[in-house]
Amino acid sequence: MLFRSSKSTCKLFHSLHKKFYNMDLPELTGGKVRCSKFGWLLVSRDELNWFFLNPVTKVEMELPSCPVPFIIVGFSSPPTSMDSMVFGIYTNCYVIVDARV
Repeated sequence: MLFRSSKSTCKLFHSLHKKFYNMDLPELTGGKVRCSKFGWLLVSRDELNWFFLNPVTKVEMELPSCPVPFIIVGFSSPPTSMDSMVFGIYTNCYVIVDARV
């Protein structure tokens, strides 16, 4: 879970440790966190441009441009995994985008 307290400072909640962590993440400036799993954040810069961010290591992984503006997104496994897949829901239908990195 992520709470933004300024443009680049965020408060992250670690559900296993039940602790909050304050982190400076200028990489999120102008972006919107859409999903978080496996220690990664899935971030959109706008409706069609997305990237993964590991807030601890600061590693970024760009994704190919999306064909449609998704309203709900998720991913199946860490983006470093060979079988990782990003999926999204657009209005009343769904589209699966194979965005392997």
